[in-house]
Amino acid sequence: MPSPTTPVAALAALVVLVGTLSAMAHAGGRRRGAAILKMTAATGYVAVALLAGSLHTTYGRILLAGLGLCWLGDLLLIPGGKGAAFMGGLAIFLLGHVAYAAAFLRAGVSIAWVMACAAPVVLVGGTVLRWLWRQPLPRPMQAPVVAYMAAISVMVALAWGTKGAGSSWIIPVGAVAFMTSDIFVARERFVGSSPWNTRLGLPLYFAGQALLALSA
Repeated sequence: MPSPTTPVAALAALVVLVGTLSAMAHAGGRRRGAAILKMTAATGYVAVALLAGSLHTTYGRILLAGLGLCWLGDLLLIPGGKGAAFMGGLAIFLLGHVAYAAAFLRAGVSIAWVMACAAPVVLVGGTVLRWLWRQPLPRPMQAPVVAYMAAISVMVALAWGTKGAGSSWIIPVGAVAFMTSDIFVARERFVGSSPWNTRLGLPLYFAGQALLALSA
Protein backbone atom coordinates (compact mmCIF):
# COMPACT_ATOMS: atom_id res chain seq x y z
CA MET A 1 0.00 0.00 0.00
CA PRO A 2 1.56 3.33 -1.04
CA SER A 3 2.26 6.09 1.43
CA PRO A 4 -0.45 8.78 1.47
CA THR A 5 0.31 12.06 -0.26
CA THR A 6 0.41 15.26 1.76
CA PRO A 7 -3.05 16.53 0.59
CA VAL A 8 -4.69 13.19 1.45
CA ALA A 9 -3.01 13.12 4.86
CA ALA A 10 -4.15 16.72 5.43
CA LEU A 11 -7.73 15.73 4.60
CA ALA A 12 -7.48 12.85 7.07
CA ALA A 13 -6.36 15.30 9.75
CA LEU A 14 -9.31 17.54 8.84
CA VAL A 15 -11.65 14.57 9.33
CA VAL A 16 -10.36 14.17 12.88
CA LEU A 17 -10.70 17.90 13.53
CA VAL A 18 -14.31 18.04 12.31
CA GLY A 19 -15.10 14.88 14.28
CA THR A 20 -13.67 16.53 17.40
CA LEU A 21 -15.78 19.64 16.80
CA SER A 22 -18.80 17.36 16.47
CA ALA A 23 -17.99 15.80 19.83
CA MET A 24 -17.67 19.22 21.45
CA ALA A 25 -20.96 20.39 19.94
CA HIS A 26 -22.74 17.24 21.10
CA ALA A 27 -21.32 17.56 24.60
CA GLY A 28 -22.51 21.17 24.65
CA GLY A 29 -26.06 20.15 23.79
CA ARG A 30 -25.97 21.43 20.20
CA ARG A 31 -27.23 18.19 18.70
CA ARG A 32 -28.21 19.45 15.26
CA GLY A 33 -24.84 21.08 14.70
CA ALA A 34 -23.11 17.99 16.08
CA ALA A 35 -25.01 15.78 13.63
CA ILE A 36 -24.06 17.96 10.65
CA LEU A 37 -20.40 17.98 11.70
CA LYS A 38 -20.46 14.24 12.32
CA MET A 39 -21.76 13.40 8.86
CA THR A 40 -19.34 15.89 7.31
CA ALA A 41 -16.46 14.05 9.00
CA ALA A 42 -17.93 10.69 7.95
CA THR A 43 -18.11 11.85 4.34
CA GLY A 44 -14.54 13.02 4.77
CA TYR A 45 -13.16 9.59 5.68
CA VAL A 46 -14.84 8.13 2.60
CA ALA A 47 -13.25 10.90 0.52
CA VAL A 48 -9.83 10.12 2.05
CA ALA A 49 -10.10 6.52 0.88
CA LEU A 50 -11.15 7.57 -2.62
CA LEU A 51 -8.30 10.07 -2.90
CA ALA A 52 -5.87 7.48 -1.53
CA GLY A 53 -6.70 5.24 -4.51
CA SER A 54 -9.15 2.78 -3.00
CA LEU A 55 -10.84 2.13 -6.36
CA HIS A 56 -7.61 0.84 -7.90
CA THR A 57 -7.03 -2.25 -5.74
CA THR A 58 -9.17 -5.09 -4.45
CA TYR A 59 -8.06 -4.27 -0.91
CA GLY A 60 -9.06 -0.65 -1.39
CA ARG A 61 -12.47 -1.49 -2.82
CA ILE A 62 -13.33 -3.85 0.04
CA LEU A 63 -12.10 -1.29 2.56
CA LEU A 64 -14.18 1.40 0.84
CA ALA A 65 -17.25 -0.83 1.18
CA GLY A 66 -16.58 -1.04 4.92
CA LEU A 67 -16.20 2.73 5.17
CA GLY A 68 -19.45 3.20 3.26
CA LEU A 69 -21.25 0.90 5.68
CA CYS A 70 -19.83 2.84 8.61
CA TRP A 71 -21.04 6.08 7.00
CA LEU A 72 -24.56 4.64 6.98
CA GLY A 73 -24.09 3.41 10.56
CA ASP A 74 -23.08 6.92 11.62
CA LEU A 75 -26.29 8.26 10.11
CA LEU A 76 -28.46 5.69 11.89
CA LEU A 77 -26.87 6.40 15.29
CA ILE A 78 -27.62 10.12 15.21
CA PRO A 79 -31.03 9.88 16.97
CA GLY A 80 -29.52 8.32 20.12
CA GLY A 81 -31.26 5.88 22.44
CA LYS A 82 -31.47 2.12 22.02
CA GLY A 83 -34.38 1.82 19.58
CA ALA A 84 -34.68 0.52 16.03
CA ALA A 85 -32.21 3.05 14.63
CA PHE A 86 -29.57 1.96 17.13
CA MET A 87 -30.14 -1.72 16.33
CA GLY A 88 -29.88 -0.95 12.63
CA GLY A 89 -26.71 1.04 13.18
CA LEU A 90 -25.22 -1.78 15.23
CA ALA A 91 -25.97 -4.27 12.45
CA ILE A 92 -24.51 -1.97 9.78
CA PHE A 93 -21.32 -1.39 11.76
CA LEU A 94 -21.00 -5.15 12.30
CA LEU A 95 -21.11 -5.61 8.51
CA GLY A 96 -18.53 -2.83 8.23
CA HIS A 97 -16.18 -4.78 10.49
CA VAL A 98 -16.74 -7.89 8.39
CA ALA A 99 -15.74 -5.85 5.31
CA TYR A 100 -12.63 -4.55 7.09
CA ALA A 101 -11.69 -8.08 8.12
CA ALA A 102 -12.11 -9.26 4.53
CA ALA A 103 -9.92 -6.38 3.31
CA PHE A 104 -7.18 -7.26 5.79
CA LEU A 105 -7.26 -10.90 4.71
CA ARG A 106 -6.96 -9.71 1.12
CA ALA A 107 -3.96 -7.56 2.06
CA GLY A 108 -2.34 -10.57 3.73
CA VAL A 109 -1.91 -11.40 7.39
CA SER A 110 0.64 -13.16 9.54
CA ILE A 111 -1.17 -15.98 11.34
CA ALA A 112 1.43 -15.83 14.13
CA TRP A 113 0.65 -12.14 14.69
CA VAL A 114 -3.10 -12.78 14.58
CA MET A 115 -2.82 -15.53 17.19
CA ALA A 116 -0.51 -13.46 19.40
CA CYS A 117 -2.92 -10.52 19.33
CA ALA A 118 -6.07 -12.61 19.69
CA ALA A 119 -5.54 -13.22 23.43
CA PRO A 120 -5.32 -9.55 24.52
CA VAL A 121 -8.12 -8.56 22.15
CA VAL A 122 -10.41 -11.30 23.50
CA LEU A 123 -9.46 -10.29 27.05
CA VAL A 124 -10.49 -6.70 26.39
CA GLY A 125 -13.69 -7.77 24.64
CA GLY A 126 -14.60 -10.19 27.42
CA THR A 127 -13.94 -7.57 30.09
CA VAL A 128 -16.21 -5.09 28.31
CA LEU A 129 -18.98 -7.69 27.99
CA ARG A 130 -18.78 -8.59 31.69
CA TRP A 131 -18.90 -4.89 32.55
CA LEU A 132 -22.01 -4.40 30.40
CA TRP A 133 -23.70 -7.50 31.81
CA ARG A 134 -23.45 -6.07 35.33
CA GLN A 135 -25.44 -2.94 34.36
CA PRO A 136 -27.43 -5.13 33.42
CA LEU A 137 -27.49 -5.22 29.61
CA PRO A 138 -31.12 -5.46 28.40
CA ARG A 139 -31.92 -9.00 27.22
CA PRO A 140 -32.88 -7.96 23.64
CA MET A 141 -29.45 -6.33 23.29
CA GLN A 142 -27.36 -9.23 24.62
CA ALA A 143 -27.01 -11.32 21.45
CA PRO A 144 -26.46 -8.32 19.12
CA VAL A 145 -23.81 -6.86 21.43
CA VAL A 146 -21.97 -10.20 21.73
CA ALA A 147 -22.04 -10.60 17.93
CA TYR A 148 -20.76 -7.07 17.47
CA MET A 149 -17.97 -7.55 19.99
CA ALA A 150 -16.93 -10.76 18.27
CA ALA A 151 -16.82 -9.05 14.88
CA ILE A 152 -14.75 -6.07 16.03
CA SER A 153 -12.38 -8.35 17.99
CA VAL A 154 -11.70 -10.45 14.88
CA MET A 155 -11.22 -7.26 12.86
CA VAL A 156 -8.65 -5.88 15.31
CA ALA A 157 -6.72 -9.15 15.50
CA LEU A 158 -6.57 -9.34 11.69
CA ALA A 159 -5.49 -5.69 11.54
CA TRP A 160 -2.45 -6.57 13.65
CA GLY A 161 -1.94 -9.56 11.39
CA THR A 162 -1.47 -7.22 8.43
CA LYS A 163 1.34 -5.47 10.29
CA GLY A 164 3.03 -8.82 10.84
CA ALA A 165 2.77 -9.44 7.09
CA GLY A 166 4.50 -6.15 6.32
CA SER A 167 1.64 -3.67 5.92
CA SER A 168 1.58 -0.20 7.45
CA TRP A 169 1.22 0.40 11.19
CA ILE A 170 -1.72 2.71 10.49
CA ILE A 171 -4.01 -0.30 9.99
CA PRO A 172 -3.74 -1.80 13.51
CA VAL A 173 -3.59 1.62 15.17
CA GLY A 174 -6.74 2.65 13.31
CA ALA A 175 -8.48 -0.58 14.29
CA VAL A 176 -7.57 -0.20 17.97
CA ALA A 177 -8.76 3.43 17.97
CA PHE A 178 -12.08 2.26 16.48
CA MET A 179 -12.52 -0.46 19.12
CA THR A 180 -11.63 1.94 21.93
CA SER A 181 -14.17 4.47 20.68
CA ASP A 182 -16.86 1.80 20.81
CA ILE A 183 -16.25 1.35 24.54
CA PHE A 184 -17.34 4.96 25.00
CA VAL A 185 -20.39 4.32 22.81
CA ALA A 186 -21.31 1.34 25.01
CA ARG A 187 -20.80 3.42 28.15
CA GLU A 188 -23.06 6.16 26.79
CA ARG A 189 -25.84 3.80 25.69
CA PHE A 190 -25.82 1.20 28.48
CA VAL A 191 -23.98 2.54 31.54
CA GLY A 192 -24.40 6.27 31.97
CA SER A 193 -24.63 9.36 29.81
CA SER A 194 -21.69 11.73 30.08
CA PRO A 195 -20.27 14.48 27.83
CA TRP A 196 -16.90 12.73 28.11
CA ASN A 197 -18.21 9.71 26.22
CA THR A 198 -18.51 11.81 23.08
CA ARG A 199 -15.57 14.11 23.85
CA LEU A 200 -13.25 11.10 23.89
CA GLY A 201 -15.15 8.58 21.79
CA LEU A 202 -15.81 10.57 18.61
CA PRO A 203 -12.25 11.87 18.09
CA LEU A 204 -10.93 8.33 18.59
CA TYR A 205 -13.51 6.98 16.15
CA PHE A 206 -12.74 9.48 13.40
CA ALA A 207 -8.99 9.11 13.95
CA GLY A 208 -9.37 5.35 13.53
CA GLN A 209 -11.47 5.70 10.39
CA ALA A 210 -9.10 8.27 8.90
CA LEU A 211 -6.12 5.97 9.46
CA LEU A 212 -7.90 3.00 7.91
CA ALA A 213 -8.94 5.16 4.96
CA LEU A 214 -5.33 6.28 4.45
CA SER A 215 -4.29 2.63 4.14
CA ALA A 216 -6.29 2.34 0.92
